[in-house]
Amino acid sequence: MKKQWAKLWCSAIASVVFLAAAGCAGQSKPAESASSTTPSPSTSSSPTPFVKGTRMRIPGKLSIVVPDGYIAYTAEQTRRSFHPIVIVPRGTPIEKADKTPQRLEILTYFTKENAEKNRDNHFNDYTNWKQISELRKENAIKINNSILYGIYYKRTDETGTVSRQTWYRTVGNSGWKISIIGPNNTENIPQELLDAMRTIEFAKQKQTDSD
Repeated sequence: MKKQWAKLWCSAIASVVFLAAAGCAGQSKPAESASSTTPSPSTSSSPTPFVKGTRMRIPGKLSIVVPDGYIAYTAEQTRRSFHPIVIVPRGTPIEKADKTPQRLEILTYFTKENAEKNRDNHFNDYTNWKQISELRKENAIKINNSILYGIYYKRTDETGTVSRQTWYRTVGNSGWKISIIGPNNTENIPQELLDAMRTIEFAKQKQTDSD
């Protein structure tokens, strides 16, 4: 009888050990499978995160310091080749980057006029727009050895009224239009965006500025 009980006891212990080993093996297999099949997050359309004081560079065009609380989208992300960069409040989705009122955007275009003439042409056009008010010319400013000529105005549409500054720069036949736009239904343009414009460093061009 003792021998029979011993055999039963040994069989029970062996079964417990076997089940424990099988349980461990069963737990490890799914973990390996999950780690090997989990896709990496796509960053192709995600905004590049910038912290205060970080300079963003667009090769061959310009660099700019993105202010704290904002993010920047490039032309590759917005699919707008003539807009090298747009800076918007952090959390703004890419599809609304060129529509959110509070932003700094830069446009490049072909022109045969110098910066002051481009500014004056837009100023004269805007005088006939019913949705434009408080239109005025700003004093010229110098940024990175470039002279920029600007205007200020308020524009009203179905979503509200925004305050806006637009600045013009010309190098050869390349025109640059820098727009800083405030939030809806406010008098002021965010100072951090005005300060960001002052940090722009334009890429060196073969021809000097035609101001």
